[in-house]
Amino acid sequence: MMTLSEAKAIYKTGGGHFFDRETFKYWGSRIESALYKNRCFVTSENNFDGSRRAYTVRRFSPDFLHIETVGEFQQYALKETAREAAKEA
Repeated sequence: MMTLSEAKAIYKTGGGHFFDRETFKYWGSRIESALYKNRCFVTSENNFDGSRRAYTVRRFSPDFLHIETVGEFQQYALKETAREAAKEA
């Protein structure tokens, strides 16, 4: 099974900016899970006033060159709920 680090390296070869330090800083993003077998992982982001974090399920495309949001951005209030959703997506 591929690791998240390996998937990120492939993603960057396609010119993507999702994992750029500046992007993560702007959104207050953090990676909150490993890469699951279904190519999904979880991120968390601050809301715009910084008062709370919410969690988003993401999925790499089959070639690992693109990332999509599964469901809604910041859909989950709890990290564990987002992780379970990512495993089942």
